[in-house]
Amino acid sequence: MYLVDLPGYGYANANIEIKAKWGQMIENYLHTSKKLQAVFLLIDIRHEPSDNDIMMYDWMVNQGFAPIIIATKSDKLKKSQIAAHIKTIKDVLHVKPGTVVIPFSSMSKEGRDEIWNLIDSLVFDEDTLLAMKQEEEAKREAKSAAKRAAASQPHKKERWKKTGKPVAKKTKERRDKAKSKKSVNNHKKK
Repeated sequence: MYLVDLPGYGYANANIEIKAKWGQMIENYLHTSKKLQAVFLLIDIRHEPSDNDIMMYDWMVNQGFAPIIIATKSDKLKKSQIAAHIKTIKDVLHVKPGTVVIPFSSMSKEGRDEIWNLIDSLVFDEDTLLAMKQEEEAKREAKSAAKRAAASQPHKKERWKKTGKPVAKKTKERRDKAKSKKSVNNHKKK
């Protein structure tokens, strides 16, 4: 499996000629790749899709692709705003029914598991997916069992006096000084 990151068209600092070459390269890649399983279109969730976003989505659909939209930077919005922004993206792009739109944040990792599960479903057959899920569940259960076992046993750190380890020099000096003050005070009282 390969994940191919093609040049963006949004805020890239490149002149028009270079961007035109990118466009040709992207089109060439999408049409000639024999292993292409899916196309992801990344759109900033904070803003309405740009003219470039709309043009790219329409081009992908007209070329026979069903782009999966990743709505990036979801951590920049309040949780209560995400659904409205997803709806705006869908409305502006006039997405086809069934188009997948996943809110994603590289900071909070929101949407990461959903994207990986989607990729897994595209790459692996059902038997392999089932085996992977069972293995993952077994690992989770083993980890949980280990935590329960550790929690059930009292974990009390042994004091230095019981361990027989030597005392640090400064600590020993402080204790000796405190003992000598105490013995001087006791001697004065008598």
